[in-house]
Amino acid sequence: MKVAFISHFDLLNPSRWQRQQMGNLGSSLYMYKSLKNACERLEYIGPLEERHSLAAKLENLKYKICRKLSSSKTYHYWAEPSVNRNYAKQLEQKLSQSDADIIFSPQLSLLSYLDCPQPTVVWTDSTCAGIIPYYPDIFGDPVSASLKHITELDRRALQNCSLAIFSSDWAAKTAIELYQVDPHKVKVIPTGVNMDCDRTEADIKDFISRRSRKICQLLFVGVDWHRKGGDIALDVIKKLNQLNFKSELVVVGCQPISEEPLPDFVRVMGFINKSTEAGKQKLETLFQESHFLIMPSRGDCTPASIREASSFGLPSLSTNFGGIPTLIKDEYNGKVFDLEADIQEYCNYIVKTFNNIDSYQKLAISSFNEYQTRLNWNIAARQVKELLMSCI
Repeated sequence: MKVAFISHFDLLNPSRWQRQQMGNLGSSLYMYKSLKNACERLEYIGPLEERHSLAAKLENLKYKICRKLSSSKTYHYWAEPSVNRNYAKQLEQKLSQSDADIIFSPQLSLLSYLDCPQPTVVWTDSTCAGIIPYYPDIFGDPVSASLKHITELDRRALQNCSLAIFSSDWAAKTAIELYQVDPHKVKVIPTGVNMDCDRTEADIKDFISRRSRKICQLLFVGVDWHRKGGDIALDVIKKLNQLNFKSELVVVGCQPISEEPLPDFVRVMGFINKSTEAGKQKLETLFQESHFLIMPSRGDCTPASIREASSFGLPSLSTNFGGIPTLIKDEYNGKVFDLEADIQEYCNYIVKTFNNIDSYQKLAISSFNEYQTRLNWNIAARQVKELLMSCI
């Protein structure tokens, strides 16, 4: 079986990625690497050239002018049908020279207009339409034309593909309900971590033994303070210290938004670029020495940080929103709380678990086991390979 892995991004050159693309493209790159290891033959096709019709250019100019004058609406150039039809033409030309048996994409949109004789498969976090309301930092408030185009891209891709694999039960359910997709061609396979990992249980036990017993360190990782629930994490750490429970919050990826000066028990690390060796080592150290990852998200699919935390034996505290319950199994690799959970609920769980050393160690080791058995690329790629074989 030969697989053609398609992407319109320059996936194999991380140095060319924009900062806001790193999470998404990091997952796609590790997806590519894992499938390359699992499949006998895999061919990478990309990047593609983004080309716009004159009509699309004029439409984009119109909305740019409107936005400057009064409108807060967002126009999504990338969702224009002309752009995606052109991507399809480029892919069809390249695929005509390929002997691939199956076409694989980490993006739904690339399959929307693609016409090829081979079966097509997508493995992604969610439909775009399913997450627009929860990702204002990415989608803003789309103009009606863009919303229509995005929805149509999802619909066409899901209708045309042979198999749609999602990384969470929530995303799969959303696709079926929004687009009446045949449930038999929708599967759920969680993805892995966006960093190399050769850690063993012995390493995890060593990390746990070196974590402080005098002060509890909570780690927050995210570029969007509000959507990732940074304000909730801040309230939790304040409450814990009010209760005389010595603890600190380490913030990675963004600057906290607070009306008051940040207390001394909050450390802001800023953005850490893990594609550099120095950034990678700094982030790994934080995962090793922290006691809990805290991410009370108001909007998320399957956050990479949760999977990465498990790979370090770091339990995660998050919400029952979106795909998060697929990643976090209560008392196995952390706990999910209701979106409206009181701050005291987080505090009670943290204090109770931290103060019981046996309970904490068991949870931390179990978190690593969840990574080993469910949340890693090797396991996922083997499962995807079996599904690909069934499509031929």
